[in-house]
Amino acid sequence: MSKRRKENKWKDKLPFRLNLLFFVMFIMFAALILQLGAVQILRGESFQEEIDRTVNETTKVPVPRGKIYDSNQQLVVGNEPLYRLPIPLLKERKLQID
Repeated sequence: MSKRRKENKWKDKLPFRLNLLFFVMFIMFAALILQLGAVQILRGESFQEEIDRTVNETTKVPVPRGKIYDSNQQLVVGNEPLYRLPIPLLKERKLQID
């Protein structure tokens, strides 16, 4: 009889623990939603100004790159920037580039 009584006590505590867990999760999500709303509503304009300021700033600074050599110590890539991409075409597989 006492074993059955212990099982009932454990079963009685389980829904309480689950309800407590769900309540804590609800409070945490509610706090998260409130915090996100406060950030968007109260400080949204300052964040938007920061985004606008950083997006519109463009700089053109040449970036020095290192030289790359192959296994025969021949220069493969130098420091001069190129604005085109050479694509070697194989005889078996010709690509058409428009």
